[in-house]
This record gives sequence, C-alpha cells and structure tokens, in this order.
Amino acid sequence: MGTQSTIQALGPDGVGVVVTSVVPFPWSQSLPVAQEYRELLKKAGMQETVSFIGLEVFINAKVLVEGLRCAGKDLTRPRFIQALESLQQFDVGGFEVNFGKGVRQGSRFVDLTIVGAGGKFTR
Repeated sequence: MGTQSTIQALGPDGVGVVVTSVVPFPWSQSLPVAQEYRELLKKAGMQETVSFIGLEVFINAKVLVEGLRCAGKDLTRPRFIQALESLQQFDVGGFEVNFGKGVRQGSRFVDLTIVGAGGKFTR
C-alpha cells in the first residue's frame, strides 16, 4: 500500500490509524540503512519523498547489488540465484535479510506505526 497517499486521502480521519510495514521506520535516527536512504534522497534534492515503499526499494536494491557482486563475472541465472541464496544474515545497515536454498522471503520483519496529526507517522 502507498501509505502516504492513502493517509492523505483519509485526511483527518486517518489520525490514529495503525499501519503495518515490512521495513523499519524510514525516519529512524538510529538505523544506519534509514539514515543512508534519507541522506541519498537529500543529496538528490528529494528529501520530501521519504517513504516506507522507498526504503523497501532501497533495501531491495542493496540486496540485488550484493547478489550481483557475489555472483561474479560471467553472470548466469543459476549463479545469481546461488549468490542470493548465500546471503544469510546479510546486514544492509542494521536491518538483516536471510536467504537460503529455496528461501525466497528475506525477512519476516513487521512493524506498527501510528498516523498522527497532519498525516505524520509516529512510533
């Protein structure tokens, strides 16, 4: 779900709504991957676009790049799959993903966030 657009559509009725997310809080001041994500958006002049979906895509991109790096030269589909399966306890910056033989879901993380006044997410 595009949480920001949904919360905007709800307006004042959205205050108090609890939202689940499969990635950490993108505005976290203590989580390195969230800080890196926000810093890169700021460098690109896009700091207003911080979102749960954006952080999820950022984490996915980091996993993809690591899989490509581990697969090495002469990339093939089987080598790439094997490389991804080798990413066990892969830390993308305070957030760990785990893959393995036949394990295609890298994280079981679920978090809750509450919508506050003005459509701002709170912890």
